[in-house]
Parts: sequence; C-alpha cells; structure tokens
Amino acid sequence: MTSSSSNDVQRLSCHLGIDVGTQGLTALLATDEAVASTDATANTSSKSFRMKVLAIGEASYGFVPGLAKDCYEQNPQDWEDALLKALKQIQTKLVEKKLSVTVRALCVTGQMHGCVMLDCNGNALGTARLWCDARNQSEEAKSLRELGLGCAEGRDARPLSLDSIQQFHGVRRAALEPLRHASNQS
Repeated sequence: MTSSSSNDVQRLSCHLGIDVGTQGLTALLATDEAVASTDATANTSSKSFRMKVLAIGEASYGFVPGLAKDCYEQNPQDWEDALLKALKQIQTKLVEKKLSVTVRALCVTGQMHGCVMLDCNGNALGTARLWCDARNQSEEAKSLRELGLGCAEGRDARPLSLDSIQQFHGVRRAALEPLRHASNQS
C-alpha cells in the first residue's frame, strides 16, 4: 500500500524483522510488492507478492569478558542498545529515501535456549548465559537428578525445556555460592 503527500514523502505499510543473533543484531524493514503474472498457455493472470527490502540496520555486541574457556554470557542491555542502533540506521535510510512507514507486522527471532532472569519489574538480574556455554551440559545431569528424571541417552532424547531448566539451575547455583561461602565463614 503506497500513498504520497504534497511534500513528496512516500507512505508505505511494512514488515519489520529483527534477528537477535549470538554476535549481533540485524533489523530489516520490507514491504510487499505486487507482481502481476500472465500465463499465456492457460490464458490466466494472477497477482503474487514478494518482499522488497527498504532498509537494513545492524549492530554487533560481544561476550562478557573474563569467563572461563567455552563459557559464553552476554549483557541483555547490549541487545537493547544494538536494537536501538539498528532502528536508528533504518530511520536514517527512510529519511534519505523520503519514506514514511507503518509497521503492520513484526517478527523477532533470537538465540536458541538462552536464559535471562528478570526481577518483578522486568529488569535483567544479570548477564544471560548463552546456548553455546559449556556449563550448560554439565548442569544438565544435575538438573535431571534434582528433578528426579534420570539421565536420557543422547541429546535428542531429552525434553527441550531442559535447556532453560539447566541454565536456571546454573544461574541459581552461581548466585547462591557467595552466600554459602559467607555463611561458612561465620
């Protein structure tokens, strides 16, 4: 859907896609573009739609420094900062192209099996342990024992929800360790 106003700004209905990746965030703004086609042999015509990319914004972020080998965590605030940076890039491109948009659909994809602990106000309690963190595998057996589930053979044999459960138990243990240490000192 397209319209223009007297100041030559084109107005479009768009779709916004956001991918929160392991090393960076990409935002993509696209619109439907109608494409007419005719089949001469069948004497028919039809209209299909394809996505037309209007603008892309990107920002990268790193891992929490100083962790042990094969341990990967990120600060959730880095994701929010990257999103704002990517959207600002898209906004700048839209102004340059004299486009005004209405976002009518939003798609957000993210890293698999991450764990972000939130307080009652929705604020992150700390860093997010990522899916690729080696500690997750060692937490799995502990989590299964604590839940009374036993150990499943092979990665495909266990419930998907265990990825978050094992991270939760790992984060919980890490948060409680200083308290245990302090109580042992008393």
